[in-house]
Amino acid sequence: MKEIAVRTPYTYRQVQHASETPVTPQKSKPRPYSCRLSPYQLDQLQEFLDDEPANRDVPWQDLRYLLPCLYEPGLDAVKTAMQDLGYYKTTKKKSPLNTPAVRQKRVKMCQYLLERYPEPDDWLRCPIAFSDETFVTTFDRGLRLVTIHELEDPKTFTRLLHKGNGRMFWSFICGPYKGSGFVYPRDISASSKSYRYHCLPRFEAFIWQLQQLGYEQPIFMQDGSRVHTAAATMTYLRDHGIEVLDWAPYSPDLNPIENIWALLKPWIGGHYEVEKLSPQQLEEAILAAWEALPEEEVIKVFRSMPDRLKECIAKGGYQTSY
Repeated sequence: MKEIAVRTPYTYRQVQHASETPVTPQKSKPRPYSCRLSPYQLDQLQEFLDDEPANRDVPWQDLRYLLPCLYEPGLDAVKTAMQDLGYYKTTKKKSPLNTPAVRQKRVKMCQYLLERYPEPDDWLRCPIAFSDETFVTTFDRGLRLVTIHELEDPKTFTRLLHKGNGRMFWSFICGPYKGSGFVYPRDISASSKSYRYHCLPRFEAFIWQLQQLGYEQPIFMQDGSRVHTAAATMTYLRDHGIEVLDWAPYSPDLNPIENIWALLKPWIGGHYEVEKLSPQQLEEAILAAWEALPEEEVIKVFRSMPDRLKECIAKGGYQTSY
């Protein structure tokens, strides 16, 4: 050992310790688990995704409960497999367009309305009738993640899969009052013709009712959809003496009836087994929900108008929190 110590940079004690001490056993490293699915598992996963459209809505962490062959590999392996197959997760949420020109129009409109109706109670006597349509469906269309292939168009995919059994509903609110709602029949699509024949006459009847209550001539608010701005629609409004509010584009957050829609759909879900409703039953449920809507809720959203207008102005025309 002395000779080894002389010929090496180690001391005698180091050489002695190394020669007399048992070798420290090395811990065996755990076998790394593969984050790749087998060809069989990949085939099963692809077949599952192609089998039913609803399978695309299944959260990836829940796939192992529906495909036994994926129970052992784990979530990381499933994520890797999805990427290898060309799939990703997305939602249906779309941000409204908000160019500088749009923001300028929004601010200008808010300033005009706020100057005329600065206080919450002013909006309870405000002659503006806010109208809109909403689509009520038997399929839950919330912001849920859905599996989309990289070669597919997300917009087309979600519209095809999530439209379900639904009806278009139109109505309006003015002050504390609800207008007469209209549910589009299955054989009637939303068009300028159906809008003029079925929706606008209901507003004309409402004008007469408001005038009996001492209101001034109501101003009609509608958004800038093609149905509303079609030449035939605008001619009808002009010929029937209906004044139309110059509404800023891409401004659903400034329309108080949007908050009413947010109450309407949960009411239906809380009183009906929505997924089991027939088209006729769904129509009845929509009208029942509209009838049951408390007047206090309509008053509440109208009283919020000054605050939402001020918020839009303060944000320079960007979307508000409403």
